[in-house]
Amino acid sequence: MRAALLAIALVVIAPTALGETLDGAAVFSQNCATCHAAAGSGRAPSREGLRLLQPTFVTDTLESGAMRLQGMRLNPSEMRAVAEYVTGKTLTTESFDPSVGRCATPKPMAPVAAGPHWSDWGTGLANRRFQPRAMAGLSATDVPGLELKWAFGLPETSHAWSQPTVAGGRVFIGSQGGRVFALDAKTGCIRWSFLASGPTRTAIVIGDWPGRRNSALAFFTTIPGWLYALDAQTGAQVWKARVEEHISTRASGSPVVYQGRLYVGAASFEEGMSAGGTYDCCTFRGSLSAFDALTGTRIWKSEMITAPLVTLKTKDGHKLQGPAGGSIWSAPVIDPKRHAIYVTTGNGFSGPPQTLTDAVVALDLGTGKPRWSTNHRGLQRVARQTSVETSTML
Repeated sequence: MRAALLAIALVVIAPTALGETLDGAAVFSQNCATCHAAAGSGRAPSREGLRLLQPTFVTDTLESGAMRLQGMRLNPSEMRAVAEYVTGKTLTTESFDPSVGRCATPKPMAPVAAGPHWSDWGTGLANRRFQPRAMAGLSATDVPGLELKWAFGLPETSHAWSQPTVAGGRVFIGSQGGRVFALDAKTGCIRWSFLASGPTRTAIVIGDWPGRRNSALAFFTTIPGWLYALDAQTGAQVWKARVEEHISTRASGSPVVYQGRLYVGAASFEEGMSAGGTYDCCTFRGSLSAFDALTGTRIWKSEMITAPLVTLKTKDGHKLQGPAGGSIWSAPVIDPKRHAIYVTTGNGFSGPPQTLTDAVVALDLGTGKPRWSTNHRGLQRVARQTSVETSTML
């Protein structure tokens, strides 16, 4: 018998137009063209890249996402006009009907460890992203015989950012529209869906529910920086916490759960916010936080920059502040043997240069205190470590 491949297909669902008409080209030219010119500008998508998006994603980004500071200058009609202009599509209300595609009969979620599963981004604390054959249930020789078994269309989504995870006989996936789905792994029918506050980019991480036997929680973040815990069986919200308060927050690295704690990094798009020349850049500092998996209470937060924030200069009435930056964009790695957690950090947004930016950083798992880091300037010791341990981990 030929093996079957579970697949997530991308379907854009057609819409109904809304409201009045404004000149989207004029709004774009006045407010957006500086960063989103034909060739793009740094990390800002080009016009060609924007055309691949859905207009609801553009308005969500302006209202509560990475561009919410720029969005403050626009009224709802202007947001709609520029979203339709850059995407070439008509803005719609969400077309997802919760009653369509639902599983006909209820079915409890199976124990995660009882069958094949890929329940987090890296399939393990080390993020090796390797599934042993015994767990995967297929080998390289099975690949030519794989065939499509079912497909599921993500509503109002042009990109499937969230990596699907599989656990307990279900497939979990998030969407640009902010909706998280739990699908039946065998048929693709919808077991439950949940609408979060913003687009979901990370994998849905399935972990044990502390204090409840044979129960699991589904953890994920949204782009604006909210962290959620849902009942993996029903999709009901258990708790919701803020990862980072800064207006430029961008949560892109999947959470990692270990021994009743959830570890989450925070990143930022503050450099893009400053491109228009009206933003006092920069004040964001990347961080790693540990949360209680049961309650969502923050246990510790470790910022990658701790030097005092100073005003470097003032130009045309706008401040240039620093040091800032050091975003954590990816999922952390946990090392139980050394009771350590490792992250990689991004560039500094504004000077002076800092030890923990553009670096690999090791922190204490219990306290979040940095142990050591290494970057392009070489190994920087921020706590005493033996040379044997350091060289082993590098």
